[in-house]
Amino acid sequence: MKIGIDPGHGQHDPGTIGLTRLYEKDVALSVSLKVGKMLQESGFEVVYTRTNDNPGFPKDQTENLRKRVQIANSAKAAYFVSIHCNGVLDRTAHGAETFVVGRGREAEKLAICVQNELIKATGLRDRGVKVANYLVLAETVMPAILVELGFISNPEEEKLLRDPAWQDKAARAIARGIANHTGKPLKEGKKLKEIKVVVKGMEIPGIIIDNRTWVPLQQYEDAKKTEITWDGKTNVVTVK
Repeated sequence: MKIGIDPGHGQHDPGTIGLTRLYEKDVALSVSLKVGKMLQESGFEVVYTRTNDNPGFPKDQTENLRKRVQIANSAKAAYFVSIHCNGVLDRTAHGAETFVVGRGREAEKLAICVQNELIKATGLRDRGVKVANYLVLAETVMPAILVELGFISNPEEEKLLRDPAWQDKAARAIARGIANHTGKPLKEGKKLKEIKVVVKGMEIPGIIIDNRTWVPLQQYEDAKKTEITWDGKTNVVTVK
C-alpha cells in the first residue's frame, strides 16, 4: 500500500515562524520523513511531495499546492497525509487538530485514527477533526487529511515542536494512526520502560529493555551482591 506524505511549505515558503525563529517548514519536513521511515519499515510504500528544502516548486502558492497534489495523484497513493504546524496571533492557542474536506467519508475515519493517536502520544489539547476546503484535500483523488501538530505560535508548544524526541513521538503517533486505519500493524521499536532504582537510599534512573533492568554501572557498583526488590505498582527497584 502506498502512502503520500506531504511536508507542508518549504523552500521560499517558511510557513509560520515561531518566536524563537523555528520554521514550520523545517518541523513539517523532519516529522514527515520520520513518519515515512516508520511506515516503510512496516512494509508500506511511501511517496513524498518533497524530501528537502529545495524541491523546485512554483512560487505561486496555488501552483505550489497543485504540484503536491499532482505528485500524489500521479503516484496513485492510497492515502494522502499533509503535515503542518499551526500558527495564529493569539499566543495562548494550543493543541493538535486534523482536517478533512468533508464528513462521512473514509478520510474522516483516517483523520480520527491519526488524531486519537497523536493526542494519546503527546498529551496535547484535543482540538478534534475539522472540515476545511484546503486545496490539497479537495483536489487529491484519494482520501486525504491535513495534520496540525501543534501551535508554533505558542511558546510552550514551539519548544516541543523543536525537540527531536517529541518529533519522534508525534511521527510515530501519525504512522500508527495510518497503520491502524489500514489494518496493517506498525512495526514498533523496542519499548523502553523508565523506572527508578533506589540504591542505598539514593534514587538513580533505570530502564527495562526486554524484561531486563539497566542502570548506570558506576552508581550501581557499590550495591552489587545485595538483596533487590521490585514493586510493580510504583515501578521502583530497591537494593538493600
